[in-house]
Amino acid sequence: MKRIDPSRPIRSWRTAWRAALKRAGLRLRFHDLRHTCITKLGESQASDQTIMAIAGHLSRKMMEHYSHIRMAAKRAALDAIAAQPSQPVFEADVNQNVNQLPAGGSRASRKSLN
Repeated sequence: MKRIDPSRPIRSWRTAWRAALKRAGLRLRFHDLRHTCITKLGESQASDQTIMAIAGHLSRKMMEHYSHIRMAAKRAALDAIAAQPSQPVFEADVNQNVNQLPAGGSRASRKSLN
């Protein structure tokens, strides 16, 4: 493996980037780091305004383009509220809305509640 000589200047950032990737055995683009950073900011609950300021985005559409992976975070949040609660939320015989009457509730009683 070729050793890095710190006394010699680097020709360009691109040369340094490619050499670092080769040494690490990675295949990715420099731009992938931008997507990763913006996604991590979004998943850490940073506000959209904060993400846009850090990334230099002028439009919300551009921010959404870069943080497309946030979909997994959105899905996890929805799954968390959709999970069955460990304890009943409502007491027995308490209805969430007037159209959700207990079994045997008459049509007349439903109509009177509307």
